[in-house]
Amino acid sequence: MNKKHRWIYIMTALLVCIIFLPSHFQKGGVDNDFNLIIALFIITISILIFLRFENFPWLERVLISLPFAFFSLFITTLILGPMFVELFYNDKTWFLWETKHRLFINAIYYGLNAAILTILTFAYFKLRSHSKIGSRIDKLMH
Repeated sequence: MNKKHRWIYIMTALLVCIIFLPSHFQKGGVDNDFNLIIALFIITISILIFLRFENFPWLERVLISLPFAFFSLFITTLILGPMFVELFYNDKTWFLWETKHRLFINAIYYGLNAAILTILTFAYFKLRSHSKIGSRIDKLMH
């Protein structure tokens, strides 16, 4: 499978999240089950992004993707997401129950997660390939 197909999987996962998941910024929030589902989707997207780097050990790619996913969730859920909701909706979060507003905020939220994860991934593997720690990790993984 080439890298182009992996981006198609990532974009498909993002579209599924945007279309089918409720926005946890909406008035009254969402059920706790949806919070877990949202986190699992972000972890899945993180793993898909990390798996694109085939010249690194599989186990390393999966293990490193998990803390990056939680970091991205933290940044977007607690800092960036509320900023965008405030910017576009002020205190009128009941609008997020309507489909077009929910899709808009979800696109921003999941898009930011994907962007943060992609930047972190490229930075990690760039630093890893140019550092002495990278060769030590290779010795541990092989």
